Amino acid sequence: MVRVKELFSIPNIISYIRLALMPVYVYYSLTAKTNTEFMLSSFLLLFIAITDFLDGFIARKFNMVTEFGKLMDPVADKFFQLAIAVCLMYKIEGMWIVFIVFMIKESILGLCSIYFWFKHHRKMDGAMWCGKVSTFIFYSMSFIMALLPPLPNHVYFMMEVLMILGLCYAFIVYGQFFINLYKETKKNK
Repeated sequence: MVRVKELFSIPNIISYIRLALMPVYVYYSLTAKTNTEFMLSSFLLLFIAITDFLDGFIARKFNMVTEFGKLMDPVADKFFQLAIAVCLMYKIEGMWIVFIVFMIKESILGLCSIYFWFKHHRKMDGAMWCGKVSTFIFYSMSFIMALLPPLPNHVYFMMEVLMILGLCYAFIVYGQFFINLYKETKKNK
């Protein structure tokens, strides 16, 4: 049972703010026509991305880590990355590939998490460093894409490749975690 104190911890409030700002970001991202609107959209993206790193830092630094926060933060993070990918798909050729890689990675890892939680009552305890690096690459490239449209296609292509490499690397490392977890649960039976 989640306590009220956990629900309203500072890191969780930051996650709520991130979730509340997502529709605002999507609106400004999809309707931006002028340089000022592109800048507003991109700096909103940057602000929301910073809150993603800030809530985890505060939670760890000030012993405010909660079970609810461990669930809430990655969910808010994935929804925001999904929103970014969808918005950029409408503007940048080739972003649909990043979107598909993102969806495959998150779907498979999400199903693995659900399986191990319900079948074995085991879960991953926080993000691994490879996930943080992948998220940083994703946010950085997205910020540049949103701030500086239009860029030459080859620049977009290189940024998309970096995003895909980050996603694939995180997928491989997390996949190895779940494979090891599976072997461990088989051995313990």
